[in-house]
Amino acid sequence: MVILLENEQFNRFSNYVKAYFDTVFGTNELYWTNDEDEFGNPDENKYIFYIGNFSDSNVVFEWISEDYFDEENYEYRNVSPIVLIKKEQSEDLNSLFGRLWKPIFKEWFKENFNLNVKTIK
Repeated sequence: MVILLENEQFNRFSNYVKAYFDTVFGTNELYWTNDEDEFGNPDENKYIFYIGNFSDSNVVFEWISEDYFDEENYEYRNVSPIVLIKKEQSEDLNSLFGRLWKPIFKEWFKENFNLNVKTIK
């Protein structure tokens, strides 16, 4: 009975945190673009997510696949795909939810963008 109650509480908490992500990142207002390789071609292995017009100041997070890293960077390949969250957003989420938001963010990200996440930095 206690485990069931804990699961129900976690589910409610998880839904609350996902709703917070929807509000803060506004999935209807959140856009993404491919990063570019050294030749200016779209790089399918790195996406940049931003709110409003594209500029560095509007970037909220980036998604990087394991294929983005060459063989010499195996330490990054092993923890990819990675989402890099802007420091301000990460600090806000940590102050509100501790580290509990990270696994919930991974689910939310998969649900909204159909991209897996292994690591959040």
